[in-house]
Amino acid sequence: MTAAVRKTRPVRRRRFQLRSMTRWVVFGVVGVYLLLPLVAMLEFSTRDVGWSRSFAAWRDIGVNRELLGAVTLSLELAALTVIGMLVLLTPTMVWVHLRVPRLRRVIEFICLLPLSIPAIVLVVGLAPVYSWVNYIFGDSP
Repeated sequence: MTAAVRKTRPVRRRRFQLRSMTRWVVFGVVGVYLLLPLVAMLEFSTRDVGWSRSFAAWRDIGVNRELLGAVTLSLELAALTVIGMLVLLTPTMVWVHLRVPRLRRVIEFICLLPLSIPAIVLVVGLAPVYSWVNYIFGDSP
């Protein structure tokens, strides 16, 4: 082996190790970001008076008709949202990939916004924009 080949291997190995370590750090941060609310929900929902633990709140989901109706409605709305997103976004993404590949990243970003940012954040962020549009163009009839 030549000296040049021996020098490039440690550099490649370090890059691979750095990339691998960075990947695990990102996975860890994302994992904590996604799991922390679930752990907090479980901790809060099982807490009982006097710091004891009880699954009574979870049992009440199947017993309480009003709560069961609300959970069912939420699941139905979630299913309709998923179907609507697939119906709207799949043809859009296919069309962009086939016809306008230079806009692929921009359209992917726009299509992922509703999935990654909660709706209330979008509403709060867009409310000032809508108020300016209303101010400039006037109120609708």
